[in-house]
Amino acid sequence: MIFSKKDIGNYGEKLACKFLKKLGYKIIDKNYRTRAGEIDIITKDQKSFVFVEVKTRSDARFGHPEQNVHFHKMRHFQLSVQIYLLENNIRDPFRLDVVSVDLSYEPAEIKHFKNVTM
Repeated sequence: MIFSKKDIGNYGEKLACKFLKKLGYKIIDKNYRTRAGEIDIITKDQKSFVFVEVKTRSDARFGHPEQNVHFHKMRHFQLSVQIYLLENNIRDPFRLDVVSVDLSYEPAEIKHFKNVTM
């Protein structure tokens, strides 16, 4: 069966949410769209808001998923977070994380990169 990029991305986000919940994060929102881009997952840990970019790959030929989080993507992600904070009048501490989901492993390999900056 062949899955679309969108299907693979949605599945990766679902796995990332389960992973984060197991770590004690509270999911606030998913797929929040702004004029600058999309925030895949908005969550809270004990201290702050956490904005999560999820990268999923189903095939190892193209490298690890986290290798596709480049400067241009992070810039749009940062702008989207700023818009979210302004629109929701949030002044709480926050950070930007990346969750990498590699479906070429069974079970899927999930990596969590905290406080990512570029």
